[in-house]
Amino acid sequence: MSTSGSQLYRKISGLRSELETDIARRTNSKLDLDGRARKLISEQADLWTSLASIHLDLGFDLPREVKALVEKRKDRLEAQQKTVSGGDARVKELIELHRFREEEMKKAQKTFDEHEAILAAAFEADADATALTIAVNQLKATVETKRERFARVDEECETKSAAYEADELFRYLRARGFGTEGYRSTGLTARLDHWISRLVNYGKASADYDQLQKIPGWHREDLDEVEGRLTSEAGRLAEIQNEAFKSLVPFKERLREAGRALDDAADAISREHAKISSAQRLLSEAALAQDDDLSRIKRELANALERINIRDLQELARKTATTEDDAIVRKIIQNRNDLADVEAQSRSLARDIAALKARAGDFEELESKMRRKSWHHSDHRFNDGVDIHLASMLAGALTADAVWSVMSRAHRDPPPSYRETVSSSPWPSSSGSSWNSSSSSSGSSWGSSSSSDYSTGGGSGGGDYSTGGGV
Repeated sequence: MSTSGSQLYRKISGLRSELETDIARRTNSKLDLDGRARKLISEQADLWTSLASIHLDLGFDLPREVKALVEKRKDRLEAQQKTVSGGDARVKELIELHRFREEEMKKAQKTFDEHEAILAAAFEADADATALTIAVNQLKATVETKRERFARVDEECETKSAAYEADELFRYLRARGFGTEGYRSTGLTARLDHWISRLVNYGKASADYDQLQKIPGWHREDLDEVEGRLTSEAGRLAEIQNEAFKSLVPFKERLREAGRALDDAADAISREHAKISSAQRLLSEAALAQDDDLSRIKRELANALERINIRDLQELARKTATTEDDAIVRKIIQNRNDLADVEAQSRSLARDIAALKARAGDFEELESKMRRKSWHHSDHRFNDGVDIHLASMLAGALTADAVWSVMSRAHRDPPPSYRETVSSSPWPSSSGSSWNSSSSSSGSSWGSSSSSDYSTGGGSGGGDYSTGGGV
């Protein structure tokens, strides 16, 4: 059993959605705690103001610009919460659309395959087309053999020529044109040159050297001739294939359109997830108290509170005849304790949210890698067992890198599908089609002899410099 790429991609997206749902739930709790904290802060400011009106001339109150920032922050968070809640419904709609597009693509693929099979059977039954296909395949094998032989011969001739050129006496006589019509030396110089030529057997060496310069050209000409025949025959075969499979083109177009629609549906899901993730990220930052507005409020209030000595206020309240200030001081102390407790709970939730965000980021990384490799399409397959590792990753026991390593090993390349078919010719290749099963693999008879690679002709026992024969 195996899982398709689109199914695994939706599985990973679903697990990330579960984490984001948990993050959203904890974020809402965190925001509620932050709301309680803000309320306590506001109440504390009111208490200080009330106390100040009785005893101290503090004139304490939150600045207007800070209050405006609080309201603006509240509006921004509400807008992001609407984006998250509305996005969930949109994702469900897009998933249904993706399933519908996937079914359409499967139907188009099935229709394409059925029509292709009919045309392939007709093509295989055509004796002329089959014979031409076999001939083209044989020419391809011959060309490949001759290319390898030419490269080998060219390299060997170059190596052997270099050995002659490394001999100083050989180079000297070649430079003087010894043994050619251009040689002009006479007298003692000519006698010395003749003596040197006999010393190095120059006559045979020069003839062999000249022959080495010609051999690669013979092989190149032979290769060019066979390549020309291959081009001509392959062109004829392509024309026959075009005619035989031209009725497949509309089916290919429908398959391409279905594939594009399926990809668009998958991309729409990814975009919606990205939009939700962006909104969730902003909410998480607010829940972690990382926004400037709340930080400024806390800073201003902390500065004011640091100037007040609670024990002095308690003592002062006891000295007054009214009990109103005693109650206010008790409320201030209780407010501070409550605020410390709420902030402790908020910090604990912030740590949980940070851990879950990191885990959700790991799943998002897997999704991104699948998209980059196009593994999130339905024509890719994954062996069973990946789900177990995804569950471990959800629990925080495995990292994204470890799970990606497992996924890479479990991945299987897609069989011929609309992706491969759409991106190539709508008719089979002359070198690898299923209807070429009857073609010969014997290749050319050239080079079948046991003679040197310098031979370019057929038959056994040919001379090293033979250029006869043909395909």
